[in-house]
Amino acid sequence: MRILEVTGIRKCFGGLAAVDGIDFHIDQGEVVGLIGPNGAGKTTLFNLISGAITPTSGIIKFKGENITGLKPNEICRQGVARTFQLVKLFGDMTVLENVLLSYLFRKKRCTRNEAIIRCQEMLDIVGLLGLEWIPAKELTIAKQKRLEMARALATMPELLLLDEVMAGLNPSEVTKAIETIKNIRARGITILMVEHVMKAIMEISDRVIVFHNGEKIAEGKPADVVANETVIQIYLGG
Repeated sequence: MRILEVTGIRKCFGGLAAVDGIDFHIDQGEVVGLIGPNGAGKTTLFNLISGAITPTSGIIKFKGENITGLKPNEICRQGVARTFQLVKLFGDMTVLENVLLSYLFRKKRCTRNEAIIRCQEMLDIVGLLGLEWIPAKELTIAKQKRLEMARALATMPELLLLDEVMAGLNPSEVTKAIETIKNIRARGITILMVEHVMKAIMEISDRVIVFHNGEKIAEGKPADVVANETVIQIYLGG
């Protein structure tokens, strides 16, 4: 089943088309990588899908329903969650409190114990169980990024948008992040991930989409995309 369909999506800022007539789809259970140079339009696409901004034209469908132009909270309640390039945590709140906020957004009627247990499950998935009572600002960047994923998971998404969750991580942290994403996928969650770390893209993705100057220039299996001459010239180098 197609969980996400993007048709002719376009977003202009003044005279500049940051995303220019993009078409693609994601099937349920897939992990799709989105790569391209800085400024290619990848985060703008995430903002469009998640409702942070509205498109100039085009249609976005989630599970067959048109979500184009809906507010972020409405889209999140339908089952789409995202992370951000720069983590947006509540630094003075504990790790657990950060996740509880997301969980209670989606499930308002539950006992305190139920909410805590469910949020601890999310923290376990991302490898933060045992750090519940630490203020979020005291976590390392790598762990803050994992907390960002836990908060997104706490909204119980069917589609998770991951925006450069491995940026700034060292090799061992990248390896842990890859395992975390595999664990998330094992729970049946579909993933669209923007990433510059090609090790992760090659290891996790079923398909890869390449953006350049707001346009889709390539799409296919990871091995085919990295062998594409246009992709090599524009993005990978060679």
